[in-house]
Amino acid sequence: FRKRYNSDLANDLGNLLNRTLNLVWRNCEGRVPQPTERNTELATLAEEIDKGIAEEVYRFRLNGMLEQVWRMVSRLNKYLDEQAPWSLYRSGEKGRADGVLYDVLEGIRLCALWLAPCMPVATAHIWRQLGLEREPVRARWQEESEWGRLQPGISVQQPQPLFPRITDDALKLAEQKEKEMEQGNLITIEDFQRLEIRIAEVKMAEAIPNTSKLLKLTVDLGGEERTLVAGIAETYRPEDVVGKQIVVLTNLQPATIRGVSSQGMLLAAEVDGKAVLLTPDKPVPLGSKVR
Repeated sequence: FRKRYNSDLANDLGNLLNRTLNLVWRNCEGRVPQPTERNTELATLAEEIDKGIAEEVYRFRLNGMLEQVWRMVSRLNKYLDEQAPWSLYRSGEKGRADGVLYDVLEGIRLCALWLAPCMPVATAHIWRQLGLEREPVRARWQEESEWGRLQPGISVQQPQPLFPRITDDALKLAEQKEKEMEQGNLITIEDFQRLEIRIAEVKMAEAIPNTSKLLKLTVDLGGEERTLVAGIAETYRPEDVVGKQIVVLTNLQPATIRGVSSQGMLLAAEVDGKAVLLTPDKPVPLGSKVR
């Protein structure tokens, strides 16, 4: 992925856009220059690619569609190097150099149009840098795919890197962040040992008024009684839980729920949105610690 990203997007397309816009700002006051004459070679290539893309889309061949677009990207890079507009400007051939820059800008506009279904956000940024306020993904394909629709004289933006290269350091940082996210929910054995989980027996249970989900439980932890508020009323009636041994987290910060101070938390599984009590498979001494 990194090799393809750096090669196709960062080097070929992104660098082409940056180089061309820099030349426009340096030599054309930041405006799309005038074309000299219709570039029949690039216009013909654009027409071929447009038809090729339509065929690939009809066959649901996304890779083939992208290969068609990169025919133009590759040709534009080669064309820019062949024509060397920077040298033309130095030798006083401004009109010819302006025509080269127009051709490359127009080719980039078309590439963004063709790529818009796959990269709507990035291609919108490309069009904005070309001075176009519309989004290519919303453009009328048949109209906008015609060569020469880029208007001379409109202001382009200062070049902004759209596809920064993925370096080894950046990749390592991303991998480290991903690893940290994966480990974010893991706890150590020391973390677990801080939890006081004990066996208790329900001595009393009653419904809490004005709620259909909560029961107030009085539990025995082996010589210590506590009050718990538990969201189990949709599964258990008060009389169903009296006498049961349950599992309780005892060192949880007390909380007041519906006016009742809950001094711990009953542990239960959730099945189809309803609570199922966790109980030992045979009687154990009250207050026994769960490890």
